[in-house]
Amino acid sequence: MFGFFKKKKKSYLASQIEDKGLDQVTTEVAGAIIQQLSGAGYLYDFILSELDGASMGNEKAKRFARESGIPESEYKGHHQFEHPLIDGPQGAKTIMDTACLGMIDQRDLVVDFRLMTLDKLMRQIEFGKYDTENEQTATSTATFINSKGQATPIIGRQIEPNSRSLDGAEFQKKLAEFYLALNALSELPTKKSCTLKIIPCDGSYWSWRFELSDEESKQANEVISRLYDATQGWIIAQRFSID
Repeated sequence: MFGFFKKKKKSYLASQIEDKGLDQVTTEVAGAIIQQLSGAGYLYDFILSELDGASMGNEKAKRFARESGIPESEYKGHHQFEHPLIDGPQGAKTIMDTACLGMIDQRDLVVDFRLMTLDKLMRQIEFGKYDTENEQTATSTATFINSKGQATPIIGRQIEPNSRSLDGAEFQKKLAEFYLALNALSELPTKKSCTLKIIPCDGSYWSWRFELSDEESKQANEVISRLYDATQGWIIAQRFSID
């Protein structure tokens, strides 16, 4: 996966950073991680795992975790998350850890490398502090960006026909049905405790957002499970506590 991690020379990553610059190397690494994990639906778990690790690191790493825009309750303990794509022999976290061992005498560089990579992943999927819609309500933030780059609200079954990955009529119908079910829960007159955000894994730029109570969130789990199956793992569901 990460071509420049395959060299036996322990300082290879450091030399790549020296030759290309930290910004370029972390851009390449973030791209490789997205390519490996997003389609399988585990990018979110990788980010939480890295945030959990950062929260136990030096002061710079701890500050990054605190200021990530993600509640500690979301990532705490996630460094123990197990899946072959994360911590298996060729898992993203395993490869990152192994590469960084070669720079054990350059701890500041290791921290900068991991934090910059993590920051780019969060920017890419607009997660945490990069979630530009986190101040809006669920009814006004169920949107996607169509192929013209326009933010378009999804209302009922009205889905913009020229949006990427949504041009199949059958798939549009599936998405609309699940959206209606989740939206119906969010419109109930209850005290909302969390925000549910659903995004695709394939690079399409759209998202759904719903504010739910604790009970509604439990009911949403069944809908999300069916949505996940219907789209063959094509979506990521994220929850954020409402302060």
